[in-house]
Amino acid sequence: GRPDIRNADEAMYRAKEKGRACLEVYDEAMRLRTTNRRMLAEQLSTAIADGDIEVHYQPQVNLRTGAVVSVEALARWNHPGRGRLDPDEFIQLAEDTGLIVGLGLSVLHRACVDAARWHDQLGPQAPRVAVNLSLRQLAQSNLPELLAEMIAKLGVDPQLLCLEVPESVLVGDVDTAIASLEALSEVGVSLAIDNFGKGSASLLNLQRLPVDTLKVDRSFVDGLGPDPEDSAIAAAIIGLAHNLNLEVIA
Repeated sequence: GRPDIRNADEAMYRAKEKGRACLEVYDEAMRLRTTNRRMLAEQLSTAIADGDIEVHYQPQVNLRTGAVVSVEALARWNHPGRGRLDPDEFIQLAEDTGLIVGLGLSVLHRACVDAARWHDQLGPQAPRVAVNLSLRQLAQSNLPELLAEMIAKLGVDPQLLCLEVPESVLVGDVDTAIASLEALSEVGVSLAIDNFGKGSASLLNLQRLPVDTLKVDRSFVDGLGPDPEDSAIAAAIIGLAHNLNLEVIA
């Protein structure tokens, strides 16, 4: 695109990062950030194409039994010059540039491979594998078809997979989100709402979605115990989830 449009675009992103409702003027420092950001996006695109994005797994534990019941697949990138980058840095970049689609598919593929391998090794004790989906990925009309093909090709039981979608699916074009989630659910995977309680989710829409799990946003989990308000919010989310026959992860 034209340089002036790109510059205005970068100023807009900076304003959003600072919480919106503010004015950002494009200057030399921002020009340098834009150049670095563009270079990082090109390097990220290459890393995705070359299979250099690692997948690490965070265990999810049943508090009653102590058993690891599932693991969450998390993308990690060892940048050749800067070392391991903060996930927030390159995930947001992937979201802004559209690279999140390719990145998400690569993580999903790795998760399917590992889920099938663990099932072969552990049988019924194999953990379920959770994979994050962005709104941009969810908007892909062919995502259910791609997922079904991947599951069939890799020989993974779809019941071993859980797709986590942002809480923001509960606002905006909810009917389209419901159709997308129902199509994914028909593939046989389970679905979870991620970061629940952080945004302005519509509780009326929650019961319309074919989801199985709510994940309490970490900002409330961090304050459990010392912060009575965070504890009260977490307790309310747990109560809501149980009343809707949903599993809760924190």
